[in-house]
Amino acid sequence: MKNVFILLFCLLGIKLSAQIKKDTTPPESILGYGITTNTNSSIVGGVMLSHAKTISTFMDLPLNRVFCLELVNVKHPKEVAELVGNSTKFIYGKQNYLLVARPEFGYDVTLFQKKENEGLGLNALLSFGPSIGIEKPYYVEYQYGKNLTITEAYDPQIHTDPNRLISAGKFWTGFNQAKINLGGHIKTAITLDVSTFNDAVVGIQVGFLAEYFSKEPQIMAFAPNKKFYPSGYLTLFIGKRR
Repeated sequence: MKNVFILLFCLLGIKLSAQIKKDTTPPESILGYGITTNTNSSIVGGVMLSHAKTISTFMDLPLNRVFCLELVNVKHPKEVAELVGNSTKFIYGKQNYLLVARPEFGYDVTLFQKKENEGLGLNALLSFGPSIGIEKPYYVEYQYGKNLTITEAYDPQIHTDPNRLISAGKFWTGFNQAKINLGGHIKTAITLDVSTFNDAVVGIQVGFLAEYFSKEPQIMAFAPNKKFYPSGYLTLFIGKRR
């Protein structure tokens, strides 16, 4: 899988260098931010910040260089939230959160240019970059005795009685025990610009992301974990032209 990523990146560089031409039009830059969801997350999967700048043309179409940073929560397909104890949600068998930071670099081609305050803009994106996975322990509140309740990292060998699970621990607990799992990702997408003002950008991005980690993230205790996470995603964003 690593070799496939490297080959794709090399082919992308060769193709772009052969097709890119200098552009004489004034450069335009867009700073945007938004929320994203995907097939490996909940309704709100994470947040993103991006910067795009027109640098040249590709097959006589405006070509934009894009830098982006995403922060997302990747979920295992077997995660199911259940009500336990005092009617709080708990994911049985979950050992770790997988939080991923995705700095990425890519190119965005303007297929259809938006005309002032009318019409729609359409862009095609190809980007890639490292994936910095953070495996943070999933904490639970577990009742050991009548008057003894302890909040600790979930251990499937110790927390065996579902009736003693009071609730899930607070999300911010346990970051000092987090482990880093490095990987990489590649993304393709179509972006629709629906803004109504020249200097404003309001858009929707729909695409596909393939992500690979160097080690299997230990998300679930009673289900196979994997290194490769493909997903479809949707991002809603706003921004400003400069």
